[in-house]
Amino acid sequence: MSLLSDDIYTLVSRDGNIIVIELADATHPVFKAHFPSNPLLPGYMQIDILATLLQVDVCEVVSAKFMKIVRPKERLTFTVSYKNTQLRATITDSSQRKVSALKLLTA
Repeated sequence: MSLLSDDIYTLVSRDGNIIVIELADATHPVFKAHFPSNPLLPGYMQIDILATLLQVDVCEVVSAKFMKIVRPKERLTFTVSYKNTQLRATITDSSQRKVSALKLLTA
């Protein structure tokens, strides 16, 4: 597990290529640092959490689109697929709004 993502989420469910997590509350160190008066999950943490969930090393971020602010205690759904050697993930919130779209090369 990554030191940055330690205890920042709880795994809710995992079914094939769909993974659901719930984020920690605003007292987690990541949220305290980013930002103390307006806590949100940094985009790079979405990548770190995904890599941790899949137990892969990210070699390259091909593209990353962060479309919505993610707050503490949010429930996120990661839908993962592979195209050739590229890992693709769409992250949505509990209202099914797209949070981000990622394309990554992994080791």
